[in-house]
Amino acid sequence: ESDNEELLENVPWVKWVDMAVVFCIRTPQDILPKATAVITTKLMGFWKVSVTELYQLSITNLRKEKISLIPTGNGIWVLGKDVQKYGAAAIILPEVQSMCAEKVGADFYMIPRSLHECIIISDKGTVNDLLKYINANSLEGEDQLSDNVYHYDFVKHRFDYYVSK
Repeated sequence: ESDNEELLENVPWVKWVDMAVVFCIRTPQDILPKATAVITTKLMGFWKVSVTELYQLSITNLRKEKISLIPTGNGIWVLGKDVQKYGAAAIILPEVQSMCAEKVGADFYMIPRSLHECIIISDKGTVNDLLKYINANSLEGEDQLSDNVYHYDFVKHRFDYYVSK
């Protein structure tokens, strides 16, 4: 959120844990494949829709996407969308959170690696395994979402900040 204050002044958004969920439109594949644009408050006003309506429509559209949870080994998975754009958004869906918990087998940690993917690590995964994965797969700065790690509680069905002990 705080790293994107300038952007957030001009776009509709909702808070999720400590991050901002913004809304995008995607052009039809036959016109301009894989092109997207962030929806501005000006565009939202032109359409005469509220932030709540945008959020609900975005959730509906997100649920139509094919979501992937790919194991990399040692209790680490990569969550994203098959279209490889804005896949990290999938983690806001409760059914995706539950899917991750079921695959992992219980609580898990989530690291929002980029706009396009999240790293899911089981309680059994080690920090060394995670660091090896991250270092082997470097990232562009503009795609980074957060420096925080989040813990998903399978019983409570919610995310909290992870604070190391």
